[in-house]
Amino acid sequence: MDHHVALTLLFGGLALCCNFFYFWEAARCAARDRCAPMTVWATAVFLAHDGSYLVNAHRWFSTYDHWFPILFWVALIVTTGFDLVFLAQTARYGRSEIAPRLSQRAYELVLAGAVVAAIAIWTVVKRSLDDPMYLTSFTITIALCLPSATTLLLRRGGGRGQSVRQYVAFTGMASAWFACNMLVFGPAFKGFPYVALFVLIVVWGVGQTSALHRAQGPSSVSSEAAVPCSTPEPISVA
Repeated sequence: MDHHVALTLLFGGLALCCNFFYFWEAARCAARDRCAPMTVWATAVFLAHDGSYLVNAHRWFSTYDHWFPILFWVALIVTTGFDLVFLAQTARYGRSEIAPRLSQRAYELVLAGAVVAAIAIWTVVKRSLDDPMYLTSFTITIALCLPSATTLLLRRGGGRGQSVRQYVAFTGMASAWFACNMLVFGPAFKGFPYVALFVLIVVWGVGQTSALHRAQGPSSVSSEAAVPCSTPEPISVA
């Protein structure tokens, strides 16, 4: 990284800017359509991943004491904030779609349990990876965005809770991150499996963008924005 500072800042910075916009659009669309912004498992995994990076601050500031992980730590304060917003939106808007037979209190307990389970699972998975600086784990979380997005698109039968701009930003984020990996991080990120994963994610991202464009054509965008995915119900105290 120190030999390619300009490339690292260019592509890493572009990936983060696209990531911030992608998350902003996810939160905006969820509030607009009163839907969960992502699947429960995706929100829980992203919160576990980003939160664990923040918790390990001593590693970035003391063990490594290097500008790259320190800058990423600062950036993940923003993404973790978004993760918490996603969890709150899922709790507020998602029950009638995800678990209509549960009371609001029971549903929120299930969400809390999902987060605890994600933290436990992510801790085990992370310890099994030879990835002390989270370079591979960032790629894994980028890849996990797409099954979540497509699941929502198919389950809802349209693009409610998502936007075309969101997945343009996602595709830009993935492309910039993979470019940074391949150009800066060494030969381990240039092998066939990694390149194949990059192609898969970009093609899938373009496909998700195209599907949302068709689902949210000029005739449907305005009407869609006015119809929520679910109608909030009074919170049960039982």
